[in-house]
Amino acid sequence: MNIAYSGKEALQFLRQHDYKLILMDLGLPDIDGFELIGEVRRLSLFYSTAPVLTLTAHIDQKHRLKSKQLEFNGFLTKPLLLEEAIQVLKQFDCL
Repeated sequence: MNIAYSGKEALQFLRQHDYKLILMDLGLPDIDGFELIGEVRRLSLFYSTAPVLTLTAHIDQKHRLKSKQLEFNGFLTKPLLLEEAIQVLKQFDCL
């Protein structure tokens, strides 16, 4: 597991590893998650279908809809509760 604090850092990690699941914040300092998802999907064949979930404090319907339209595989809100995290990890066979 790695934690990226910017979109640039996230792309660097993704180029070096094949992660089974990505939790992506929409509010990164250098690029928003909506822009970053496109970059992730273009990185490789692996990441064109890898599960990427929105993790955000934005709970409104507009953000949910846009996440769905932009190929995110799910929408999680902050704070992420342990039970929710476990459920997601199980759902994507990461636990």
